[in-house]
Amino acid sequence: MANSEQADFFWNLLSTEGQRPLAVETAGGLPAHEVFAFYREAYISRLRKSLDAVFGDLHQLKGPEFYRTMCLDFIAATPSTEFDVNLYGAGLPDWLRARGDSESADFAEFLWWNHKLSMEVEHIGSSAENLMTELASLTEDFFFDFVPALKILTFATAPFRLWQSLHGESAELELAPKCFKVDNAQAVALFLADGEVQTLELSHEMAQLILRLQGGQSFFSGTDGISTETVQEFFATIGSRGWCKGLRSC
Repeated sequence: MANSEQADFFWNLLSTEGQRPLAVETAGGLPAHEVFAFYREAYISRLRKSLDAVFGDLHQLKGPEFYRTMCLDFIAATPSTEFDVNLYGAGLPDWLRARGDSESADFAEFLWWNHKLSMEVEHIGSSAENLMTELASLTEDFFFDFVPALKILTFATAPFRLWQSLHGESAELELAPKCFKVDNAQAVALFLADGEVQTLELSHEMAQLILRLQGGQSFFSGTDGISTETVQEFFATIGSRGWCKGLRSC
């Protein structure tokens, strides 16, 4: 199917504003508009269920009208290209940011990575004792090999505290709007532990350090400008949480 035909197909599938001419054969000779109407309902329902499974907390946070419109508009703008429907919705945070809704985008990104990591395989990293043994054997700069199921996120808002409020793990919901203030920035680590996704709030300096090292910088390069206290906290955290598989010499 040519690109123009694909565009017309998705228009007929998703649009309620009339059909575009498209040479298709339908089962049983049914009118094309009836077939598209049937598949439109099934298609939207399937993708809506996928979004609900990941981003349902946005319904409670922003209200039913916002959530319904968000889902329908996102589905119309973002046809499913994933074989696994569980992966649908990865683009929602960026889609919300492009529409100027950075607060909802931060929360959606937090929810998405919770969902994404829940499908990953857990890897047990080195203990603090083993890391210290490796470190003592190194005589030059080195790299960190982090476990795959570790995601560091930095936000202008505080989605984790907001999630805690929504789920009764922190302040009352009436306090949640404070989490949407731009000056209430937050950094978090999402990781697998005991088969479940866990969240740990980090200082922004700690998040910056881990992101540098995950991005391929060596220890000496990555710790440039980072305080001694944060470096010490970093080693204690990756050892106790099992975030690092080992160290590599440069």
